[in-house]
Amino acid sequence: MRTRASAALVALALAAVTVAFAVISHRLLATSGLGASCSSRTGSGTVDAFQADHDPVSTRSVRAHSARYNGAAFTCEWRGYLIVPATASYRVAAVVDDSVEIEIDRHSLRARQIPTALGTLPLKRGLHPILIRYGDAGGRQALDVLWAAGSGTPSQIPAVLLVPQIVSSDDIRLRRTMAWLNPVVPALASAALLGAAAWMFGSWLRAAHPAGRTGARGPGIAVMVMAAIAFTAAIWWGLPDRFGWAPDEVTPEGVLTALDLRFMGGWAPIYPPVHYAVLAIFTLPFHALAYAGALDLDELRTATALFLVHRAVSVVMALGTVWLVLRIGRAALGGAAGTFAALTLICTLPLAYYAKLANVDVPYLFWFTVSMVFYLRAHQGDARPRDFVLFAAFGALAIATKDQAYGLYVLPALVMTFRAIRHARDDRAPAGVPTLRTLIEMGAAAAAVLVIGHNAILNLAGFREHVRFITGPGADYRLYPATAPGQFRLLAASLVQMPGAMSWPLFLAAAASAAIAWRARITAIRVLLLPALSYYLTFIAVIGYHYDRFFLPPIVIFSLAAGWGLDRWCAPGGRLRALRVAATAAAFAYALARVAAIDALMMRDPRTAAETWLMPHADAHARIAAAGGYLPRRATLFWTPMALDLEELETAAPDLVVVNAAYATRDLPGSRRAEFYQALSNGRTGYRRVFAARTYLWWSPLNLETRFTSTQEDPSSNLSKLNPLIEVYAK
Repeated sequence: MRTRASAALVALALAAVTVAFAVISHRLLATSGLGASCSSRTGSGTVDAFQADHDPVSTRSVRAHSARYNGAAFTCEWRGYLIVPATASYRVAAVVDDSVEIEIDRHSLRARQIPTALGTLPLKRGLHPILIRYGDAGGRQALDVLWAAGSGTPSQIPAVLLVPQIVSSDDIRLRRTMAWLNPVVPALASAALLGAAAWMFGSWLRAAHPAGRTGARGPGIAVMVMAAIAFTAAIWWGLPDRFGWAPDEVTPEGVLTALDLRFMGGWAPIYPPVHYAVLAIFTLPFHALAYAGALDLDELRTATALFLVHRAVSVVMALGTVWLVLRIGRAALGGAAGTFAALTLICTLPLAYYAKLANVDVPYLFWFTVSMVFYLRAHQGDARPRDFVLFAAFGALAIATKDQAYGLYVLPALVMTFRAIRHARDDRAPAGVPTLRTLIEMGAAAAAVLVIGHNAILNLAGFREHVRFITGPGADYRLYPATAPGQFRLLAASLVQMPGAMSWPLFLAAAASAAIAWRARITAIRVLLLPALSYYLTFIAVIGYHYDRFFLPPIVIFSLAAGWGLDRWCAPGGRLRALRVAATAAAFAYALARVAAIDALMMRDPRTAAETWLMPHADAHARIAAAGGYLPRRATLFWTPMALDLEELETAAPDLVVVNAAYATRDLPGSRRAEFYQALSNGRTGYRRVFAARTYLWWSPLNLETRFTSTQEDPSSNLSKLNPLIEVYAK
């Protein structure tokens, strides 16, 4: 009761702060902006003028003015004061079409392209007169004035820091504080919402699946702390930004699009809608404040805060997966099996990577692991019908999060159906066998979750498009032919992916433990191996290709097998126990060092080093082009995208060219992109390499693995995209 009361008080306090923030922001924004004066020459030569006292300086504003002039050319001039929150050297930039001139303290900066860095100004804390002249020649309109202190990423100047006239010192202090709190308050509210949901779900699961005494808590707490450090480290990788560097993340823009369309209107992302809805729920404070007019979701700082909340959801679900494995191991396998299993799972490289990203891989893995809790419970002698139903429901939720999860349930569903029919007339069916009524309830629960999870009723067109994609273009990646030799090579490659993810020592321990447990008729391990076999036979073998992240569900199962085996390997009283414990500690130390190296590579990404180098070395008006993909952030450097093409390089003739060597060489020799990089790196284009960056960690075990040392990308893993060779070429 005391815990619940404390949680309620914290929730009420955050709600009060959020409401107060919304009220104060709304009041300040009503008096923010600059004094505007716009004009346009009509066909008769007269001047049509427009004036406003509190006009925001934004693309939305200039487009409204353009509509007022029916798309004709016009000019706007804004005057007022800029509140500088702290004394620093500020980088000023603009996203503009067609031209803008910005004057701060009589220092004039000009731009005529989209986007562009204007210059750097030393500004002291306080009020500064500002004048902005914008010219539009017709066509499209764009105007966003950006700034950043020091080497930070430029973002829109918060609206509360622009005022049309001199304001009091108290008002200045309040506006500075509100500008700082702008993304912080909704982020804290979202974090509280996420924490409350995690606590409530954990409490429900403990009540729905009581496990009794499950061993000492100390080692389990230590493992969870270790997981929290590994999964949270470098959560800011690639940020501030709206898109990040990781492929296939669910970005704030993706969730906002879903909300704008109300998850209907034919909306069809490449993944099912469930996780988009989950992220929309946990970012509700942002959307509520934006609806109240107290928050601008387009501002980079706000978008970055949204992105961090998206990633925090993955962190919590990854921690939840480790906690579930810990709980399953303790309850079903006994002893220290849960601790060893959870520690083995933490040592999985793809999990450590995706745990801090907004991809759907960790969320569907979490729902799968929840379903395994009830799957195991259903195979106990005192199983209840709801254990079977909850297994089916959470399994369907995993599928509605990422389609490929279906493979985990095909064989278990068939076995349960067959055994239910076979024992339909038995007075006492064996463990793991549902009654026919329970089987029907399982099917109904799974069907309901799938229909609702895919929003198939309200968005039938979007559901059809999603199905068309995953069965058509989305499935066209086969690397191994559907022949006996092709399947053999696929199996061999799959067996290499597992140790590459887990580390060879832990994989061998898991495989040996699974084999021994099978021969020893350990029910929990035997039952869990069926979903892993089903996944391979009905998904991997069918699609004919794989990535390392595809093996996360089987690794959960193998981790439990490893936990069972290592618990017995290190049990007191065994022969050479000290040597066995030392070998186990060495295996975990090696595997954890691999995870630490992944985190370190994300913290020291060479793209950040390239950004840091370019800022002082590139003139404010230098034309920077970036060719290819997985490049330094455009929001930081304002580069122009360019194809990996020699003709386009000659036409554009930029001052600096930024390339990702791994991406540029992913095509076969002789291709247009390969020829571009070869000519650029050999100096045949008139450019010379002036900068190169790639992180080297002397202590990293990953230095022993080719995919982390080669300049070529590993086509079966996104982990090799972590530390690319980034090069800058100049004329």
